[in-house]
Amino acid sequence: MFSNFFKGQKTNWRYLFAIIVLAAFAGGMIFSVSISPDFFPVPLLPRRFYTNLLPCPPGKCCTCPDFSRELLTELPLLGEEDVFFVRENFRPDADALKDIILPYLNRYPDNPEVLKKIKFSSGLSEPISELVKWIKKADLDNDKADEVMLVYEDFNTNGWFFPEENLVLLAKDFDSERSEEQGSAKAGSHNRFPENSVINLASSQQITFSILEDVNLDGKIEFAFITEDWGANTSWDAIFTIQWDGKQYKNISEGVANSFATIEWIDENNDGIKEISVFGGHEGGVKAQCERGPDTAIYTYSERNGKYEVSRIIEPVVTDIYLLMIDANHALEKGEYDKALEITTKAFANSNEFCAGQYCGENCAEAEEQKEKIFTYITIEAILAHLKKTPPQIKEAEVLFQNAKKNYSNNFISGLDVLWQTYSTTKDTQKACEAMETEIQKTENEHLADSPSILSIFGYYPEGLDGKDLCPFNK
Repeated sequence: MFSNFFKGQKTNWRYLFAIIVLAAFAGGMIFSVSISPDFFPVPLLPRRFYTNLLPCPPGKCCTCPDFSRELLTELPLLGEEDVFFVRENFRPDADALKDIILPYLNRYPDNPEVLKKIKFSSGLSEPISELVKWIKKADLDNDKADEVMLVYEDFNTNGWFFPEENLVLLAKDFDSERSEEQGSAKAGSHNRFPENSVINLASSQQITFSILEDVNLDGKIEFAFITEDWGANTSWDAIFTIQWDGKQYKNISEGVANSFATIEWIDENNDGIKEISVFGGHEGGVKAQCERGPDTAIYTYSERNGKYEVSRIIEPVVTDIYLLMIDANHALEKGEYDKALEITTKAFANSNEFCAGQYCGENCAEAEEQKEKIFTYITIEAILAHLKKTPPQIKEAEVLFQNAKKNYSNNFISGLDVLWQTYSTTKDTQKACEAMETEIQKTENEHLADSPSILSIFGYYPEGLDGKDLCPFNK
């Protein structure tokens, strides 16, 4: 048959024509399936996709990334999620993201929030995907043209999806009448993505809160957002307040947050200007075990310097008896005798607030001994404060002395005895204080082989009271 066919018999040309027609039809079906959205292993049909299966137009660079953006094909929009496919040799970057996102803002110019999720994939090979979290529009520079702000997560995959980073893109002068054919904004519009308009966040940073508001009442809308980051055992926040200064975007709250801080926008004095409250922003730490709780830093916008600066510090509330003991010691050192009495009174009222007793483990018996020593020394502090008053409050000091003798039986009691006897003889608070310190140092050395810091409480507290600091007047 085949030998006759190639001899050019007339009837065989009909067969040849039929074979060519069938082959063309089959090829068309195969090509149709190859670019059909159902061919791609995704749950939803794409509205737009890029593919390397389409023919290369004359005069085009078919290996260039720009070519991928020109091969945009419209497909029906079938759901809230729209899937994009890109050529396997083309990785979506900020420019590609810009060109893909803006048509959606054209479609929904008054409600960009309708864009809930967009996924980008490299199609048949291992995917590179990005998930857009939200899009916002506002005129940040008062030029009557909206800027576009969007946040997306970048993923890579090695069998699983893992978030790599969040990016915030601040688009300059978005044009809602963007020309699809040109793939860019209309002639005469500004560069939509100026220098430093992409904020790269850490791999674990997440934007937890954002506002578009004139936070400092300077007549410009600021794009303010708070991020949360996390490590192995803790998390911390950072704040960005993005403002256009006529040349570039800048963060007017740069340097506000330290690690381990909790940040909030507040209007502390109800004047319409927002302040930034940073819980832990001054000390830079959260309370872990027996650490002192962090203070709160209030940052106020400085019109002169054009940024947020610390205006005041709110000290943390302390109730732990060990920390109150240290605070009373510092108050005596500064000559703040009323404050020392206030602190010691608070310590006596918070007798159960002893953090080390909660973490003592096998050392709880020793923790109870240390707790009694703490109260003995707090009594010494209160007596010193009463004796330093003008005139000396001897009666109040004597009541404290008698109560301690009655209730406590640790080696600090001998130091208390020496203090009272020395003052009764000399009426000199300084000499009585020094004698007390010498006695306690001696008895502590008898109890322990070395000379440790007094009341170190097993290292649970980062602050300690050294044996040389027992008399605060010697500092």
